[in-house]
Amino acid sequence: MKELQIRQQAVIALSMLLMPSLVLAEEASEESVPSTIVKDVERAALATIENCAADIVRFCGDVTPGENRVFACLHGYADQVTPACEVSLRAWQEPNWERDFHTTQIYPTLEQRELGEPNIDDDGERVIWQRKLPFLAQQVVDLGFELPNPYGVAIISARIRQDLILENLAIGINGPPDREIDFVDFGTPTVENSVVQAKLDAWIFPFLNAFTTVGVFDGDAAIPLKLEGSDLFPQLCAITPNAPVCVRTYSAVANPRYEGTNVAVGMNLAMGWDRFFVVLPVTYAWTDVDIIDKTVTALNITPRIGMTGDMGNRGSVAVFVGATYLRAEVDIAGEVDLDTPGGPDGDVTTFAFRISQRNKDRWNYLLGFNWDLNKSWSVMAEAGFGGSRENFIGGVTYRF
Repeated sequence: MKELQIRQQAVIALSMLLMPSLVLAEEASEESVPSTIVKDVERAALATIENCAADIVRFCGDVTPGENRVFACLHGYADQVTPACEVSLRAWQEPNWERDFHTTQIYPTLEQRELGEPNIDDDGERVIWQRKLPFLAQQVVDLGFELPNPYGVAIISARIRQDLILENLAIGINGPPDREIDFVDFGTPTVENSVVQAKLDAWIFPFLNAFTTVGVFDGDAAIPLKLEGSDLFPQLCAITPNAPVCVRTYSAVANPRYEGTNVAVGMNLAMGWDRFFVVLPVTYAWTDVDIIDKTVTALNITPRIGMTGDMGNRGSVAVFVGATYLRAEVDIAGEVDLDTPGGPDGDVTTFAFRISQRNKDRWNYLLGFNWDLNKSWSVMAEAGFGGSRENFIGGVTYRF
């Protein structure tokens, strides 16, 4: 009997403490505050009254209600109160980044429920997936998972710098590059590209996302060239091999600049367990470049592994590491003016070239994050490093 009286007193004390919140919620409902906020306040207050009554009896039975003393007492025993009370108290605490990262809010995991227990809405009803995609969505929801919105639109920007391997050089002197040269010192050629893309995607299955991108890009290359005069002027040097222009080595740096458009299609396989996940995006792209006359193709594979965690009201964050495979080969063309005093074509010779280039290292490492601000908006950033390629990618996505 005494314990019952103490429990009733605890409920009354806690109700008195939370009454201002309930009153404010009621007043807010009469104004322009969204009804969802009002309901959240009411729900949190009532849940705290119900879930913390036993903990007040146990830890704070001698505390006089008023001036937040009971709340302060409960917070002092936050590591000992019942799990239900601990969850309720969080609604009245200041943000805690470390704690929130280990909780789930936007996309619940199965940490606190059994596999096969369906998602339940605020009214206690089974959640029904209302979208046509992804296929098998309802089965996944009934297992206790919550899915992201199926469709996405994104703007992505990227910048890539990488070393090249050059081969199959063809040159032309004051004319088209129609003569191949086998022995040329290319130094360390590099290329830098900037890309802006629009991306459309959809989850076809809960584990498979399909996407397409369209974009524009520009770039420039730095190609050091070093040629012997005998290769540059073969006809003259066949007659006078000891002429000054024939025994001289000519050096120049070709800086072709280019721009174009690209289109890509791809898919992203995804799986996860607890807060960890593995994804495998595969992309195939077609690129039209203004300085060449054929379409360039590229294959990109980016396996990643990471972990997710919610940041309370600040959304859900996924951090990941992985690697990028990029295979791209392209022929580029340009012109370089060489100082050739005493040369057969004057003191300046226009040197036209065509050359095949491919990225020196096809693999590099990556580190990045994706921040879901809510179920509609997210931002991402990814940095690639290692080998001879460096890149940075950033983007904003809207899901619906």
